[in-house]
Amino acid sequence: MSKPDHVRGVCDIVDCDGVASQAFRDDEAELYVEVCDEHVSSFEGFDSDYERVAQDSPHRSPREVETHDCGGALHVYDVPDQNGDAEYRVCVDCGYALLIEDGDDDSFSVRHSPPTR
Repeated sequence: MSKPDHVRGVCDIVDCDGVASQAFRDDEAELYVEVCDEHVSSFEGFDSDYERVAQDSPHRSPREVETHDCGGALHVYDVPDQNGDAEYRVCVDCGYALLIEDGDDDSFSVRHSPPTR
C-alpha cells in the first residue's frame, strides 16, 4: 500500500494538489484523511461521519513542534520530494499550512493555506 498524499503535505482527495490544512477521522476512527480548504466542506456538517482532529497520521510524525502565532501547536514535517528537500508546516489548531518545495537549481516554491479558525 502506498502512503497517502498528506505525507507530502497535499490533500488526500484524488487528483487534488492543494496544501492539506485540516485532518478528519471517521466515527469508527478507521479512516484518517487530511484535506485542503476546498475539500473541508465535504467533511463538515450535520450529516458527516467525520470529525475534525489534530494532524496525527500513523504514516509520519513531526520533526519538531513549535508555537504558532495563534497560540496553537505548529507541526513541522520533512517531506519526501523528487527534487530534494521539502518541508510541510501545519497548525493543528487554526489550520494554517505551508508547503515549501525545492525546485530546479537554487529555486523553491511556497504554497500556503490561510488559517481557517
